[in-house]
Amino acid sequence: MAGAVQRILLASFFCFLIMGIFITSTTLLGKIKPELSNYSGIFFSVVGATICLWQGGAAKLNVFKTKWTSHLIVTCGAIGSLYLTGSLYIAIAALIAYSIYESVIIPEIYVVASAIHSPIPPGVLFSYIVVMSNMGSAFGSWITGLAITYLNDYVPMLIFISVFFSSVLSFILLKATYRKEVQCQL
Repeated sequence: MAGAVQRILLASFFCFLIMGIFITSTTLLGKIKPELSNYSGIFFSVVGATICLWQGGAAKLNVFKTKWTSHLIVTCGAIGSLYLTGSLYIAIAALIAYSIYESVIIPEIYVVASAIHSPIPPGVLFSYIVVMSNMGSAFGSWITGLAITYLNDYVPMLIFISVFFSSVLSFILLKATYRKEVQCQL
């Protein structure tokens, strides 16, 4: 029981760590890739539009709710890690993938968390998830800021490594919790 709560909290931490990385790196784009600095607003618009389109359309399709959820999380997390490793088009594709990753994994975290049986009341558990999510976002912003300040030449590579491993870890933690908590109830 405590393990399930810890896993879901860590999954939310790593999921939102990615969000902090993306927000900070897009905001400070001119310091990382000056040739893309004029596209910062467009990048934020791409993320917002993709999330709206996904939540408004694709998320309503049953095929994405069951069969492809795991594949979407892993694939989109991996593609999202390519942000700032190449051209403008790679950055936009990575942002679209990141937006889909976020749109799929965040609801999954809450669905799996609601199935956890623990002495912690559900409202308190969801509060813990919000706190861990905020900590993850803050930590992602902080490490991105440190990388920009002290390791500026390696920021795209560090973003790749951080996003890739955070997306993999968040997926593994979520799936482990799902298998041990949700499937045991079925």
